[in-house]
Amino acid sequence: MSAFEDFVQVELPKRGYLNTDPEQESIIVRRGPGPRQFDAIKLQEGQVLGVVNGVLAPLTLAGAGIRKAIVPVTVPATIWTVTHNFNSENAIVQAFDENKSVIFPDGITINNANTITITFNSMQTGTARIIFLD
Repeated sequence: MSAFEDFVQVELPKRGYLNTDPEQESIIVRRGPGPRQFDAIKLQEGQVLGVVNGVLAPLTLAGAGIRKAIVPVTVPATIWTVTHNFNSENAIVQAFDENKSVIFPDGITINNANTITITFNSMQTGTARIIFLD
């Protein structure tokens, strides 16, 4: 066989395809156990790709259980105690100095569902930004 015949008979059947032409700016995902089962997911403004009941789907940020707390720390301190009252321990914490540059704390401790402690080895002022994923 020629290289073209090899490609058509051997390689081409292994390649995935979609039954329809997806919209522009769509995300192509593999669905099911077979190598050729693809689907297109179109995200709208303000949506992210997430897993809902074990299936990839568009999620609206407001409905995804994402909450945030922005806590300014105006007095220089080595320990920032943040009381957020979101009743959650699923937190992502970032610290910023007064120039809005990221600063790296020496430690972050989730004390309980409503309090987080951020420690530094020198006095710092700035802002703690916390995102909760529930």
